[in-house]
Amino acid sequence: MGLRLNQIVLNNIYQIKDTVILFYPFNQENPSQSDMPASHTLKQWNYESQNTREFTMKKIGLLCLLVSLPVFAQSEISGMAHVVDGDTIHVATDHGTIKVRLLGIAAPDNQQSGGDEATAFLEHYAEGEPVHCTLDGTQFQMHEVGICYVAGQDIAAAVIRAGLARDCPAVSDGRYWPIERPEAQKLPLPDYCQSDSARHR
Repeated sequence: MGLRLNQIVLNNIYQIKDTVILFYPFNQENPSQSDMPASHTLKQWNYESQNTREFTMKKIGLLCLLVSLPVFAQSEISGMAHVVDGDTIHVATDHGTIKVRLLGIAAPDNQQSGGDEATAFLEHYAEGEPVHCTLDGTQFQMHEVGICYVAGQDIAAAVIRAGLARDCPAVSDGRYWPIERPEAQKLPLPDYCQSDSARHR
């Protein structure tokens, strides 16, 4: 994503460069403007319409906005899964261990009611298994955030379907809401998961 955005910005800068040259024309053989008649310069300036100049300035403004936005580059990792709790795993890769928080779900901590059950379920499902994760480039409490799969199955969805975790709507955009079990409503939903829609469910 980051490389794609950089390429888009670069391509547009080239286009803007060509347009700006039309605004400031000069003699390629003799860059000095000292001997150019003022009337010729004025004609060159009037060559571009006012609408074209306005469009170019808007384009420059849009590019400045794109450059200022944070770019979260997705990445893929694979390794062996070690379960920490119901929504956190460590992935042992060839380049070291990566801590991953499962995107879009909230399972109780081990010290909370239901936490041991969620951890035990995920251990049975994923502990020691080959796992593949798509990381979204963000972090939560010093953990990478992503969606992880064992044998092609979303492990966060498995915990949700078991009724041992809840959809975290502020993060998931409702990804897991359709499969959340009614009995999971008794589980705590952290403040960071609360969205306007979640509060009215």
